[in-house]
Amino acid sequence: MSDFVRVGALTIFLHGISDIWVYFSKALVDTNLKLLNILAFASLYLTYAWCRLYVFPSKILRTTWSGVPWDLRQNEAYIGNWTFFNFLLCTLFLLHVYWFTILTRIAMNLVWEGKRRDLVANLTQMDLQELKKNSNKNLKKMN
Repeated sequence: MSDFVRVGALTIFLHGISDIWVYFSKALVDTNLKLLNILAFASLYLTYAWCRLYVFPSKILRTTWSGVPWDLRQNEAYIGNWTFFNFLLCTLFLLHVYWFTILTRIAMNLVWEGKRRDLVANLTQMDLQELKKNSNKNLKKMN
């Protein structure tokens, strides 16, 4: 295990902080509570950026890359585990950047078009209602 439990616990803690807002925003996306939805999404956006794009790389990644004691650097088994663990943490950070771009696209969609929808989900209830409304308009035009 190479004693990476503390780093893993901190990583899970940072994810848990922003996950609260992720699930709250997903629960509100199909409701008519627009102001509450916008506030939840703004909280999600800010906590995600702070926890996963600032604290995670500046505190956790930096510590795991540079904070290895000299005597442990001589142990080949530890260095192999350390390298693999840091590779996984860096991959996780790249995923955070990718997901943040998706959140930014959702924010731009909200600001420019005024539509509150989950870009990752297939079709939300609001999308289905809009499709139904558009198909009814097209049927009326045809008649």
